[in-house]
Amino acid sequence: MLWSNGGLPQKKKIQDLVFPSGIGYDKSINRVQTKRVNSIFKLIPSISDDLKKIKSGEKVDLNQFSARVTYKGDGSNFLEDLKYFL
Repeated sequence: MLWSNGGLPQKKKIQDLVFPSGIGYDKSINRVQTKRVNSIFKLIPSISDDLKKIKSGEKVDLNQFSARVTYKGDGSNFLEDLKYFL
């Protein structure tokens, strides 16, 4: 919704938030590429897998989630950046 309703400056901010290293296009393989995606999006597949396990009744170690919330120094503060869009 923020993307579809936003103007060009807002779309640029969202794009920079999601793709901090920018987006490139490799014409030789007809593919859009990026060197890095915001670290919060890297967690989506593992969280999705854990949710599937929970729905199927499998046990999931909830302590593992706090281990995923670490600062490595090369990421952005997603929630801090997001407040500029709301």
